[in-house]
Amino acid sequence: MSKQEIRPAIAAAEASVAAQAPLVAHDPNRPIYHFRPPAYWMNDPNGTIYHNGYYHVFYQFNPYADFSHDIHWGHTRSKDLVHWEQLPVAIPPSYDLDESGVWSGCMAINEEGRPVAFYTSVGVGRKRPFQQRAAVGDDDLLTWQPHPQNPILALGEKGVPRFEPSWRDPFIFHTAGRTFLVLGAAEGDNAHVVLFEAEDGSLANWRYHGPIYTRPRSEMIFCECPNFFPLGDKFVLLLSPYAPVHYAVGVFDADRLTFTPEHAGLLDPGVGSIDLRGRLLPEPCDPRFYATNILYDPEGNCVLLGWVRGFKNGQGWSGCLALPRLLSLGPDGLPRQRPVPALAQLRAEQLFDGALRLDAARQSLPAQGDALEINARLTLQGAARTGLWLRAAEDGSRGIPIEYDGTSLRVGETTVALSSGPSVDLQIFLDRSVLEVFVNDGEQVITQVVYPERGDQGIGLFADGGEAAFESVRVWRMASIW
Repeated sequence: MSKQEIRPAIAAAEASVAAQAPLVAHDPNRPIYHFRPPAYWMNDPNGTIYHNGYYHVFYQFNPYADFSHDIHWGHTRSKDLVHWEQLPVAIPPSYDLDESGVWSGCMAINEEGRPVAFYTSVGVGRKRPFQQRAAVGDDDLLTWQPHPQNPILALGEKGVPRFEPSWRDPFIFHTAGRTFLVLGAAEGDNAHVVLFEAEDGSLANWRYHGPIYTRPRSEMIFCECPNFFPLGDKFVLLLSPYAPVHYAVGVFDADRLTFTPEHAGLLDPGVGSIDLRGRLLPEPCDPRFYATNILYDPEGNCVLLGWVRGFKNGQGWSGCLALPRLLSLGPDGLPRQRPVPALAQLRAEQLFDGALRLDAARQSLPAQGDALEINARLTLQGAARTGLWLRAAEDGSRGIPIEYDGTSLRVGETTVALSSGPSVDLQIFLDRSVLEVFVNDGEQVITQVVYPERGDQGIGLFADGGEAAFESVRVWRMASIW
């Protein structure tokens, strides 16, 4: 697709979004401090990179409807990971080149200093196997052209095996002075994460090395959105296998090209229950946090990004970006996820700051809202359970429960096991229909999509079966990023 062909495609997409945006602008369920496009559908974050003073996030975007179809790469950027600038569509499908969807991928800078976006190309009518293609950008990452060597990777060519046609989601990482790429693939009864290595700095030529991670498809249907990257002295593999995001932490041997997992579990459970090691329990589970990607900030911190999914159909919009999280490994070798500190900029009016005790009772706080940050430390002092109700009715009824019983935490429809103890620390972000709860300094994170009654904006505290101490409760109203 030439510049002359790309420009009308982008203009048509932007005009469609601009026409829809006023129709959804006042929807009371739309988040006000999570990034989302002005209208219609978004899903996976792609091409995440810090470049020339900006954090760039590209994302799967349908600029014509509020469901997944006709996928383009949308684009936003930020100076602080809090306030986001909406930019024009970056990469539309090249229908003239047998491409109906620009699916998930990554970003890298080649030896010439040129940004290169790698993505999975879906053919018109899906009549051909998926291909891994690339686009070359300008230095501001604003305008893109198809790479002259497309497809960069195709099944059965240049040493690539003939995997099942839907292999996808390239992700590039660097280690030991070498550049590698992983993809999700499947053959027969197995789902794989497969490894390629760049043969030169152009990032256009790759050598296939084989699988570095394999699961039977009876356990994992497909390894979507594989992210594989160094974190501290370990490597982390993240997967989105049509279920909550899985992680594996272990050792990557760059000489033998092997990955040896040492810990594994779930990063964010969605709707369901998980145990102490992050393993899914038998109850049905539907991910709300999905399709991760990462970038490194100027200080070298790993920033984790993900898609919040599970919104109602037919609203004229769907999907948003989860709040950016700093990802690290704890002393136990397991992941820790903490909201980026810059989010504190959004704290507006402080609605409550205090401590109190309850004895088998429920009490409303003199604070309410649907866009809040709440920090609380709860301690059981004889009570069987204690916690909060968010988006409660004026009479104190209804609401979304956050309940602690000394061994587990329940948030709405989700329960996670915690290390036993009388106390729990919570950092809660409520943004209309989006709820993210960070537990014990990032030991667990629970993302939910909620639809309470519009007028229900109260906060209630409760203790059942005895006394509980709310040692610290702080509530802020959060400002809009728009």
